[in-house]
Amino acid sequence: MVAGIFCVYRSLLLIGLLTGLGSMAIAAAAPQPPKSDAGPAANPETVQLKSATPAEFGKFADGLAGRGLWISRLSTRVYRGSQVFDATAEPNTGELAWVVHANLTADEFAEKQKTYSADGFVLKASQILTMRPRKMHLGLWTQDAEAKVE
Repeated sequence: MVAGIFCVYRSLLLIGLLTGLGSMAIAAAAPQPPKSDAGPAANPETVQLKSATPAEFGKFADGLAGRGLWISRLSTRVYRGSQVFDATAEPNTGELAWVVHANLTADEFAEKQKTYSADGFVLKASQILTMRPRKMHLGLWTQDAEAKVE
């Protein structure tokens, strides 16, 4: 499995790290290359990533802070036997902190939820992806806009 951890605090990238936690091989006939674009009717500052491998998603997430963006929508799925990510990034107008964790076990996900909730984050999106025999959890937390930052 590949686990990804991506953190951004006040539009500054703190961590953008992909670590191997097993042996998920990306198929030689890789999924269609990621398309990073905004539709003609979309906000010109909105960027979309489609069918990205875990490594491509990591690079995408790493580059967002420097552009003043954050992930507003995120999902993962299996495509031709490999895990892929779809994401939308939008301007981080509130300059709120955000963090994404992918491929967590149920226990790891519960621990992250407990930790981030205590730190004033809210779970914006979560998903469970089954790639037999594992169930992998994905979570996107954002700083609570109502929380006071000291």
